[in-house]
Amino acid sequence: MVNSMKNKKKKIKNIGKIGSGILADSVKISEHGKYDCYGVFTIIYAWGFPCSRSWESLITVFDLPKGDTIVDIALKKGNKVLKKMVSVTIDNQEPNGAATIHVPLRYRFDFSGIYNIECSIGDSPKRVRIPFELRTKEWPKFNKNEVNFAKGNPSIPQSLRANVHCDNCQYAYIFEETFIPDQEPSGGVYRFPESGKFECKQCDQIVELRDIQGQLRASLKDIISKKMQVER
Repeated sequence: MVNSMKNKKKKIKNIGKIGSGILADSVKISEHGKYDCYGVFTIIYAWGFPCSRSWESLITVFDLPKGDTIVDIALKKGNKVLKKMVSVTIDNQEPNGAATIHVPLRYRFDFSGIYNIECSIGDSPKRVRIPFELRTKEWPKFNKNEVNFAKGNPSIPQSLRANVHCDNCQYAYIFEETFIPDQEPSGGVYRFPESGKFECKQCDQIVELRDIQGQLRASLKDIISKKMQVER
């Protein structure tokens, strides 16, 4: 006679299960207490490296046991963990609970390619990956027609500025980008160096500016292009 106890399946402890997740530029809580996502994306564009990006994630979790459950979130490229981003504790007070967690994230990227946000609970082999691509954008250039149309046009900003902090000492600088080659910025404002690198005057740290400059140029070019289309 076979002992019935040996035939019983071993009860597996419920530790929760990751459902899915999305990436967005920003997330806000609505008046009904639900999350609203703005700028959901699968591709991030960069105009130079290194580049820093901030974004937000919403991740769903199901079958939660009573008590605390820790969800670990990491950034991976291929099978390599680039950074353990954050661990979020969910306090659940009902059996088989569910939750949506809101996670702000930030990372400084050095290369283009496919990346994954990997979500896991404890030692469970079941992990959910949220893939996205970091893609290099073509450097924005202004042609003669764009410059002639935009120069002196009151409906078009002649330049855009960015506040940039040194990563080492946090000293702040203001950099200006324009489509007018001979336009000089006002006092206390810097033009972007051709090399894309700027040496901090406080601590000698190299500040990487290529991506920031590219973003401003792309914004200016987009403004000019849209205005030109309207006034054709």
